[in-house]
Amino acid sequence: MKVLVVLSNYGTKNDPYLQRISEEYRKMPYNVDLVVLSNISKDLGPDIIDLGDFERAWERLAGERFDCVLLSNILHLIPDPLRILSSFTELLAPQGRVIAGVPNFGQLPIVWRRFRHDKDLESLGNYQQSRVHQTTHRVVRDWFQRCGLAVEKVVDTIPRRAQQVDRLSLGLAHSLLASEFVMVGRKV
Repeated sequence: MKVLVVLSNYGTKNDPYLQRISEEYRKMPYNVDLVVLSNISKDLGPDIIDLGDFERAWERLAGERFDCVLLSNILHLIPDPLRILSSFTELLAPQGRVIAGVPNFGQLPIVWRRFRHDKDLESLGNYQQSRVHQTTHRVVRDWFQRCGLAVEKVVDTIPRRAQQVDRLSLGLAHSLLASEFVMVGRKV
């Protein structure tokens, strides 16, 4: 199995985190290419390919085929997530999968704060102002479908403090309680 892991390093100063990820992926029994899209050009170690902007990443990877592309918390941060998702979908082998983790901006506390006109969230939904795309189940599912991916599974991450409420709601409030989610799509 050949896996491509794509991470973001846009000024977050998370080099120790990237080094640790590199060490963990080296232990896996798969052929893993770890790619970092960033606005910071530097050497992050021999196992991490720091490709800078997307154009350089695409040039370097264009001839490759991967069984799985893991997009770890980047889709909501990039200006054109459809373009990036579509491009990485092209790198998939037949029946390959994209796994994307994103924050859930449809989470009840965020919806409530927006309803109450919280100043910190007033530009959410306008990428030009907030530099963040509003990722919800519906939005990411639409992105996947528009890029030729059939959604196979959505896994919500429910914070510990909301797990009892989730159980009491019999799972009906699951997507409203999730702080983030992972969507898995298969190339069609």
